[in-house]
Amino acid sequence: MNYFQIIIVCEGETDKLYINELLDKEYPDIFEDGNKRSYIVMRGKTNYSQKSVLANIEKAIKKFEHGETIVVYIIDTDNIHSKNYDKDLLNKIKEFIEKKGYCLIFFNNCIEDVINPNVEKSDKMKKARGFIWNKNEEERNKLRKEDFEIKGSNFIKVFDDIYRNKKMK
Repeated sequence: MNYFQIIIVCEGETDKLYINELLDKEYPDIFEDGNKRSYIVMRGKTNYSQKSVLANIEKAIKKFEHGETIVVYIIDTDNIHSKNYDKDLLNKIKEFIEKKGYCLIFFNNCIEDVINPNVEKSDKMKKARGFIWNKNEEERNKLRKEDFEIKGSNFIKVFDDIYRNKKMK
């Protein structure tokens, strides 16, 4: 049997909590039967190519000897529509991820804007810990975007592709 692991590289601890909840609710059986998910928290998207992040990815890949590894970077786009710095950084990250053969999931402007709006910065961790994903179609459609629409993400689009490819093998 072919097993796989998905290494999720995200910006922060709150992102990890939200992503975990989304995966548990949207894809409850994807990590069964020896399949694995791992998280690497970058502590900010500017660290996307830092040696420590890349070393942790390599370490996780080597540790999993049972099959294929898929690396997914999950990035907040921040202010790409109004700040050239954010737009340029996103383009550098996209280029890096494409060269590596990894997947990119974006949240525009940030994960909270898309799935848990009206969260104050001071309440981010508390709100993330208590977050429960509501799987209604309106909310799910926000996660099916192909471009960088405000309050949108390609989360479901990317994981649907991964899910279909892994279930068909």
